[in-house]
Formats: sequence, structure tokens, C-alpha cells
Amino acid sequence: EAEAQKLQICNNIQTEMVLESVIKSQGYQNVAVIIGNDNINVFVDKAELSNTEMAKIFDAISEHTDFTIEEVSICPTLVETEG
Repeated sequence: EAEAQKLQICNNIQTEMVLESVIKSQGYQNVAVIIGNDNINVFVDKAELSNTEMAKIFDAISEHTDFTIEEVSICPTLVETEG
């Protein structure tokens, strides 16, 4: 059981790294991908994301994982400051 969990964690880390690289290749400087047991969270360094941008990110996720759109959370994280 513990060995299976360890293998799953290692696989998740590898998949996170691949996805971060693929999403960065779409033009985002900073990307963080976190895979949980039943969901995946993606954080990108942009103030807002268009539907087209979100679809491209989801396409990358669906190519490398079995997560459905309901299990994926894509969050823009760039905070714009004034002045």
C-alpha cells in the first residue's frame, strides 16, 4: 500500500512538471500545477484568462491526464498593482 502511494506521488510530480512545461510553452512565464487525488489545480501568471486560453490549457491537461473538465481548476494569479 505504501509503495503504491509512493509510486503515485512520483507519477504525479512527473506529470505536474510535464504540464507546467507544456503550459509555459503557451506563453506563460510562471505556472504551477498541483495534482490531487481527484482534482488538478493550475495557476498561471495572468490577471485574467479568456475562454480560448482556458480551453488551450485544458487541452494540454486532457492530453496528459484523465481528469475531466469538472475536476480541473484553472486560476489566473497575477495581481495588478497601481502606481
